[in-house]
Amino acid sequence: MIDVRELRIGSHFHIGGVWRRVTGMNGHTGRLVGRMLDKDGKVCDDVYRAEDIEPIPITEELLAELGFKITKEIGDKNNIAWVIKKPWDAYMEYNVPGKLWLAHFGTWNVMRVRYLHELETLFYLTYKFELVKD
Repeated sequence: MIDVRELRIGSHFHIGGVWRRVTGMNGHTGRLVGRMLDKDGKVCDDVYRAEDIEPIPITEELLAELGFKITKEIGDKNNIAWVIKKPWDAYMEYNVPGKLWLAHFGTWNVMRVRYLHELETLFYLTYKFELVKD
C-alpha cells in the first residue's frame, strides 16, 4: 500500500498489476482518480481507494524503459549505476551490499528510492521534468 501523501498528480501506481496515473485526488474521501487507456485505446478515469493501490518497485527493467542506460563510468565500483542524460545528468545506483537504489542528482544530492512514484517526484521537483510520458 502507498501512503497517499507521497503521491502527486502525475504519479504512477499499480492496481491489479496494471499501471495507472494519478489524475486527481479527493481530499474528503481519500480516494484517488487514476487514468488509464481501455482495451480500445480510449482514456477513462476510475476512482480507487488508497488501500487498494500498490507502488511500482524500481527495477533494472523499469529504468531501461524510462531511458536510463547502464554505465561503469560513475558510481562505486561494487555497485551498478544507471544514468539518464537529458539537459542534465542524473543517475540511479544499485547498492549491492545494501540491496537498495540510490538516486544521485548533482554531486552531493543522494536519496534512497524504492518506488517509481518517489523517483517521479524527485525528477519533477528537481528538474520540472515528467519522467514517465503518457
